[in-house]
Amino acid sequence: MKRTLSFPLLVVAALTSSHAMAAARHVVKTLPGYSCAMLNLTHEQEMDFNHPPMLYSEPRDGAQTMGGAAEVLAVKSDTAPVNGYVPALQMNMKSGWVKQALIKPYAAAADPTARCEPVLMSDGTQGFSYHHD
Repeated sequence: MKRTLSFPLLVVAALTSSHAMAAARHVVKTLPGYSCAMLNLTHEQEMDFNHPPMLYSEPRDGAQTMGGAAEVLAVKSDTAPVNGYVPALQMNMKSGWVKQALIKPYAAAADPTARCEPVLMSDGTQGFSYHHD
């Protein structure tokens, strides 16, 4: 016995399946009190894969590492360094500490008018919004 689907049934199936798709990830809000920073590494530091820049659980040498520091970071604004470390967010919104000597304010060499703003994304992660003034 040969089975066939009618055209109206196919249209209904296509329309209902599109509603099951997840919404695109998008910006929910800016993160007040945070600003963008970027790694400030020498060429030698960039090539040293045995000692990458890290985020730490506490503002001290020897603290537990939380993972590698990203090229662009959300750092707490207007906060004095503690033992040479500043608070920063991981993409999962967990707070850590990065050595202040390893970061600088965000500036895109390829596009000097670009601005960066730390944001909360719709999936609960930390992201960045890039725009021009």
